Amino acid sequence: MKREIGDDIPIGDEWHEPDAGVAIGWVLESLFTPVAAFRNREMLYKLLGQTERLAAATKKGFKDINSQLQATSRMTLQNRMALDMLLLKEHGVCQYLKTKIDHCCIHIPNMTLEVEKDISQLETIEFKTRDIEKEAQHNWIGEIFKSLGLSVSGWVSSVIQNVLLFAVLLLIIWLVYKCVLGVIERETRRTRRVMRALTRDNEKYPPPPKYEIAVGRENPAFEKPDDD
Repeated sequence: MKREIGDDIPIGDEWHEPDAGVAIGWVLESLFTPVAAFRNREMLYKLLGQTERLAAATKKGFKDINSQLQATSRMTLQNRMALDMLLLKEHGVCQYLKTKIDHCCIHIPNMTLEVEKDISQLETIEFKTRDIEKEAQHNWIGEIFKSLGLSVSGWVSSVIQNVLLFAVLLLIIWLVYKCVLGVIERETRRTRRVMRALTRDNEKYPPPPKYEIAVGRENPAFEKPDDD
């Protein structure tokens, strides 16, 4: 019995864009850079693990299907040869079926080579995914110690890396503090020099006399009488 396989089989697409609430949550989370970086790295590592599992499972499925197809093809050819020998008087299966050409002239394509290529590509993807996963676990501290002939990995390298990053952060804060303090001190010294210069100018040119004293000198009538 011939089975017709249609090409219009609907394929469900489960992927969709995140909704507005999720997008807003991502925006708010991005405001906290350390937390967002940690979550992104964690999600990427989990995605690498799922990709590796997917590649391994798909490779195993292809191998199983390839083995089954090869066995089915060999069995089919053997059955066809047996039928041809049994129906030798009728000149084989095709002459026995006569007008039923669809059941006689059947060609079984040999896709073994193509399937093997696909399996090889899946193996390559699996190996590359493992390399990326190992690279995600390593850090630059481990690479530096490795270049020096020392083996430092795991939580020790993470602790050393975090301590160095914290020390670098403190150094940057200290340098910024020194720069700001230097600018403030320079401006303070400049202000003091300006104030001293203004004070010296006031000593050279004393302030004018008060109004009552000046008027009394010009008009003797305004002078106070002497006390007898």
